[in-house]
Amino acid sequence: MIEEEAAKRIELLVKKRVEEELEKRKDEIEMEVQRRVEAAKKQMEQEMMLELEKRREQAREEERRREVSIPSIRSYWIFFFLYDNRYRVKFCVKNGHRSMVELISRTLPFILTCVTGPCS
Repeated sequence: MIEEEAAKRIELLVKKRVEEELEKRKDEIEMEVQRRVEAAKKQMEQEMMLELEKRREQAREEERRREVSIPSIRSYWIFFFLYDNRYRVKFCVKNGHRSMVELISRTLPFILTCVTGPCS
């Protein structure tokens, strides 16, 4: 019985001491918790911004790839069309058929110079 009372008194004293310590350090603990929450928010925000920028860059890169691939395929076929018809193009240039020459020069000027350059 004495041991039980002693144990209860010790338990109450420990509980009281813990509560006092928590009360003393309450502001300090709250500030530490708030600091950690803010740090975690900043970290998550940074990671989200990096991920967003990465996705934007991937989208830009994909757009660039599409822009490059379509004209390069188109110019490939125009080049071979003009190459196959190079004598007709040279004939139009030599004989002054300006509408054909203007159409070609608006479409792909560097091909016109490549095809007609040495012969003109």
